[in-house]
Amino acid sequence: APAEQPALKIGSEVDAHGCKPSAGYTWNNELASCVRPWRSRAITLEVAAERQDCIGLIPMQCLRVREHLPGQEPSAWGLFYSPISGYTHTPGQARLLRVREDEVDKPLADASSRRYSLIQMLD
Repeated sequence: APAEQPALKIGSEVDAHGCKPSAGYTWNNELASCVRPWRSRAITLEVAAERQDCIGLIPMQCLRVREHLPGQEPSAWGLFYSPISGYTHTPGQARLLRVREDEVDKPLADASSRRYSLIQMLD
Protein backbone atom coordinates (compact mmCIF):
# COMPACT_ATOMS: atom_id res chain seq x y z
CA ALA A 1 0.00 0.00 0.00
CA PRO A 2 1.33 3.50 -0.83
CA ALA A 3 2.40 5.60 2.12
CA GLU A 4 -0.17 8.16 3.17
CA GLN A 5 0.69 11.78 2.47
CA PRO A 6 0.51 13.98 5.55
CA ALA A 7 -2.35 16.49 5.39
CA LEU A 8 -1.19 19.90 4.19
CA LYS A 9 -2.00 22.86 6.36
CA ILE A 10 -3.78 25.70 4.56
CA GLY A 11 -1.16 28.09 3.26
CA SER A 12 1.67 25.55 3.51
CA GLU A 13 1.89 24.76 -0.23
CA VAL A 14 3.62 27.08 -2.68
CA ASP A 15 3.54 27.47 -6.45
CA ALA A 16 6.52 27.93 -8.78
CA HIS A 17 6.87 31.59 -7.67
CA GLY A 18 6.67 30.85 -3.96
CA CYS A 19 3.06 32.09 -3.74
CA LYS A 20 0.54 30.36 -1.47
CA PRO A 21 -2.66 29.86 -3.52
CA SER A 22 -4.73 28.42 -0.67
CA ALA A 23 -4.02 31.60 1.29
CA GLY A 24 -5.26 33.70 -1.66
CA TYR A 25 -1.87 34.65 -3.15
CA THR A 26 -1.18 34.65 -6.89
CA TRP A 27 1.84 35.79 -8.87
CA ASN A 28 1.54 39.24 -10.48
CA ASN A 29 4.13 39.74 -13.24
CA GLU A 30 3.77 43.53 -13.32
CA LEU A 31 4.22 43.88 -9.55
CA ALA A 32 6.84 41.10 -9.56
CA SER A 33 5.44 39.68 -6.35
CA CYS A 34 2.88 37.37 -4.80
CA VAL A 35 -0.26 39.38 -4.05
CA ARG A 36 -3.81 38.95 -2.93
CA PRO A 37 -5.58 40.59 -5.90
CA TRP A 38 -8.22 42.25 -3.73
CA ARG A 39 -5.46 43.91 -1.62
CA SER A 40 -2.83 44.91 -4.20
CA ARG A 41 -3.15 46.01 -7.80
CA ALA A 42 -1.52 48.07 -10.51
CA ILE A 43 -3.47 51.12 -11.70
CA THR A 44 -2.91 53.81 -14.32
CA LEU A 45 -3.30 57.37 -13.05
CA GLU A 46 -3.25 60.56 -15.07
CA VAL A 47 -1.86 63.37 -12.93
CA ALA A 48 -2.93 66.93 -13.83
CA ALA A 49 -0.29 69.58 -14.41
CA GLU A 50 -1.27 71.62 -11.35
CA ARG A 51 -2.09 70.71 -7.76
CA GLN A 52 -5.26 71.99 -6.13
CA ASP A 53 -5.94 73.36 -2.66
CA CYS A 54 -7.56 70.75 -0.42
CA ILE A 55 -8.00 70.07 3.27
CA GLY A 56 -6.81 66.89 4.96
CA LEU A 57 -5.89 67.26 8.60
CA ILE A 58 -4.59 70.68 7.57
CA PRO A 59 -4.91 72.78 4.39
CA MET A 60 -2.60 71.32 1.74
CA GLN A 61 -2.03 70.93 -1.99
CA CYS A 62 -3.44 67.70 -3.48
CA LEU A 63 -2.67 66.10 -6.79
CA ARG A 64 -5.57 66.01 -9.22
CA VAL A 65 -5.85 62.56 -10.78
CA ARG A 66 -8.12 60.37 -12.83
CA GLU A 67 -7.84 56.62 -13.27
CA HIS A 68 -7.53 55.06 -16.72
CA LEU A 69 -9.24 51.67 -16.98
CA PRO A 70 -8.60 49.41 -19.99
CA GLY A 71 -11.25 49.85 -22.70
CA GLN A 72 -13.06 52.66 -20.86
CA GLU A 73 -13.04 56.42 -20.72
CA PRO A 74 -10.92 57.82 -17.84
CA SER A 75 -12.75 58.43 -14.57
CA ALA A 76 -13.67 61.95 -13.46
CA TRP A 77 -10.91 64.14 -12.04
CA GLY A 78 -10.60 63.88 -8.29
CA LEU A 79 -8.34 65.03 -5.48
CA PHE A 80 -5.59 62.62 -4.43
CA TYR A 81 -4.52 63.09 -0.81
CA SER A 82 -1.87 60.35 -0.55
CA PRO A 83 1.76 60.56 -1.60
CA ILE A 84 3.00 58.28 -4.39
CA SER A 85 6.33 56.83 -3.26
CA GLY A 86 8.96 57.33 -5.96
CA TYR A 87 7.07 60.13 -7.72
CA THR A 88 7.76 63.84 -7.42
CA HIS A 89 5.23 66.16 -9.03
CA THR A 90 6.64 68.88 -11.27
CA PRO A 91 4.28 71.88 -11.44
CA GLY A 92 3.07 72.53 -14.99
CA GLN A 93 3.72 68.95 -16.10
CA ALA A 94 0.89 66.42 -16.52
CA ARG A 95 1.96 62.77 -16.29
CA LEU A 96 0.56 59.32 -16.94
CA LEU A 97 1.74 56.90 -14.24
CA ARG A 98 1.54 53.19 -13.58
CA VAL A 99 1.15 52.90 -9.81
CA ARG A 100 0.99 50.05 -7.31
CA GLU A 101 -1.91 50.38 -4.87
CA ASP A 102 -1.75 48.31 -1.67
CA GLU A 103 -4.24 48.01 1.15
CA VAL A 104 -2.64 48.98 4.48
CA ASP A 105 -3.21 46.74 7.48
CA LYS A 106 -4.33 48.71 10.52
CA PRO A 107 -3.71 52.27 9.25
CA LEU A 108 -3.27 55.01 11.81
CA ALA A 109 -6.48 56.80 12.80
CA ASP A 110 -6.08 59.68 10.34
CA ALA A 111 -3.96 57.87 7.74
CA SER A 112 -5.01 56.39 4.40
CA SER A 113 -6.00 52.74 4.17
CA ARG A 114 -4.10 52.64 0.84
CA ARG A 115 -0.39 53.01 0.01
CA TYR A 116 0.82 54.01 -3.45
CA SER A 117 4.19 53.55 -5.15
CA LEU A 118 5.37 54.37 -8.65
CA ILE A 119 5.91 51.43 -11.01
CA GLN A 120 6.76 53.54 -14.07
CA MET A 121 6.02 56.77 -15.92
CA LEU A 122 4.12 55.93 -19.09
CA ASP A 123 4.78 59.19 -20.94
